Amino acid sequence: MRRSGFTLIGALFLLVLVGLFFGTMLRYSGQAQSNTLTYYEYEQAQLLARSATEYALLAISAHERNATNGCVNRIDSTMEDFTITTRIYYIGLAGLAGCDSYVDTIATPESVGTVLIDVIVKGQKNSESNTSITYHRRTLQKP
Repeated sequence: MRRSGFTLIGALFLLVLVGLFFGTMLRYSGQAQSNTLTYYEYEQAQLLARSATEYALLAISAHERNATNGCVNRIDSTMEDFTITTRIYYIGLAGLAGCDSYVDTIATPESVGTVLIDVIVKGQKNSESNTSITYHRRTLQKP
């Protein structure tokens, strides 16, 4: 009884096809994992920027602004793999020494004492996706 070699060729073709399928699946799952990690770090940077804004408002209200003490102009902090830089610009406080005033004169007296808070959150370069996260948040607050 002789068997033809077509069964062997068909089996090899099926093995190559299954191998290509699993290789493609592995590649896409690696990309999905990398994207998930990037999205997670971006969301974490957003939350850290929001927290840094709240912390800046607390620091401003706890600090006595006068000619001797000056103002809180910058807050630098680090959280895990993120570096957070907060710059605070005071609007309408041109006469106070030590304050970085953004606008010296304003039209409405209600806006005097308003602060512009710039928060920049920078993440370290991720080894898996080879990207780094930078998130910038700017808010106008009345402490």
